[in-house]
Amino acid sequence: MVGLLVLKQWELSTGRVIGGRARPALGAWMHQTLVWFEYTLPMLVKQWLYRTKVYTRTLVHRLAALAVVLIERGLERVLKRLRHNTSVPRNDAQASAFLREVSAHKKQLLKSTRKKQPTYEE
Repeated sequence: MVGLLVLKQWELSTGRVIGGRARPALGAWMHQTLVWFEYTLPMLVKQWLYRTKVYTRTLVHRLAALAVVLIERGLERVLKRLRHNTSVPRNDAQASAFLREVSAHKKQLLKSTRKKQPTYEE
């Protein structure tokens, strides 16, 4: 900075201009640089922050969905163990035709859901 002041003092005292032809080009370049820092850089930062927000929101959404699926799987396993370990007292009496039909339908549904285990891709 001191060097620029000394150079300017020398120019004023001698009347000579150093780099007179380069000054307009240098001024235009400095103007473009200032415009870039004043307008373009803030817009780039704004876009980057927006994209980061969208990515973070998507990541949180996917992680929450994965957590729900894993919790559901765990609960299904616990329920399956409970069903396996718990015995239902049986009567010798026959169930009604309606209850036998409901039981058969339920068994069919359980078999079809075991075959169609969902696949989760990450």
